[in-house]
Amino acid sequence: MLNSANQEVNIGIFDGVHWGRLLIGLILTVILSLSVHAVMLQVLHVPFPSAQVKTWIPFQVFTNVALVAAAIWLYGCIRASLGRRARAFPALVLFVLMCGFDETLRAWVMNAYCTLPPLKSSIFFGLIALSGALSPAAAAVLIALAAPYMRTRWQQGVGALLLGLLLTFAVAPLVSAAQQAVAAYFIDLAPSQGWCKLPYGPNVLVPAYLTFIEPVLACGFSVALSWKCIPRGFWIKISVFMLLALALKKQLFAAFFYAAYADLPFWTALSSMGQFSLEAVVLGLTTALSWAWANKGTGNASMFMSR
Repeated sequence: MLNSANQEVNIGIFDGVHWGRLLIGLILTVILSLSVHAVMLQVLHVPFPSAQVKTWIPFQVFTNVALVAAAIWLYGCIRASLGRRARAFPALVLFVLMCGFDETLRAWVMNAYCTLPPLKSSIFFGLIALSGALSPAAAAVLIALAAPYMRTRWQQGVGALLLGLLLTFAVAPLVSAAQQAVAAYFIDLAPSQGWCKLPYGPNVLVPAYLTFIEPVLACGFSVALSWKCIPRGFWIKISVFMLLALALKKQLFAAFFYAAYADLPFWTALSSMGQFSLEAVVLGLTTALSWAWANKGTGNASMFMSR
């Protein structure tokens, strides 16, 4: 069972952290997690998951329910770790972390970098990114408003289901409409051509790895904020956080539902979406291991080294 996120945590989240170890761990996290996608895409020639999905129940329902469940729990950890503050501040922190997991800034930078003309493309994709950020903003606000009514695990489960449905059938269409409206209104700023083509060379891979620091930092702050909320036991902590990262990256169920319903052979579809699921697994796993290593031998070590 997860520790209560409502319990006040008085120890600073970075107290006793070995910053050199943490930096090394996060650099390795960037390299290892993104390399999963890069190798599968470029070396193994696994297709990008762009096939049509045929199902009367959008698989985004399950993805969003898992996302909200993870975000509800993380919000409680944020409140516990940062102290009893107004709900607006933890909601803001949650929003920033969700944007990081969504790679909002990274998508903006890479889309603008890979298209021409550069200045217009930067403005265009920046506006698209801002409108896309409405989704994590809505999730963070809804969770903060509903938090007082979700104190038990049963209430949190019902809340995750209801908010997940709301995100799928109300928020997502509105965000999509907003992005389409922005794209149509600023059509003159739309890129005229793209130049990043497979196989990617260093001119694409280097900025791709550098910008991947965004989700890694989001994952790093999330592990710092949530580590004390996870039950004791080294591998329990590692496993729980890995699942949390999968849910926040919207990959907990994505590969299996895509494989089941995409207009592709099952194994092709599974590996196609699975490259991002495996990337998220490595992201969560290596971030958690990096945090544990950075805290080893400090005052926080007893919090995760017990078995």
